[in-house]
Amino acid sequence: MATQLTFEGVYRSLRRPSTTMKTWTSNPRPLVRFMAGLGVDGITVLGVLERPIALLDSERAELIRTAVAAAGAMPVIVGAAIAARAPRRSLRQMAENLGAKP
Repeated sequence: MATQLTFEGVYRSLRRPSTTMKTWTSNPRPLVRFMAGLGVDGITVLGVLERPIALLDSERAELIRTAVAAAGAMPVIVGAAIAARAPRRSLRQMAENLGAKP
């Protein structure tokens, strides 16, 4: 059964700060911490700005894992905008297993 979530406040969608995924996954911490310092209530990753369909599953997992670790108690919501049902379900399960809110 799906859990009903209620969101209040400001949730900032993070965009990769460079043109290569390697740079983003290796160090999104400063950007996540900067957003926390600004007072946002949560962040989102893997939205349409990041073209998540172009990433490998391992890159998605690393991005989610690193963002969740950097965010601490701040909620991390993961976009699952993949057209095919099975990959979307897989991404959602991965995000939940890594501590994010898909």
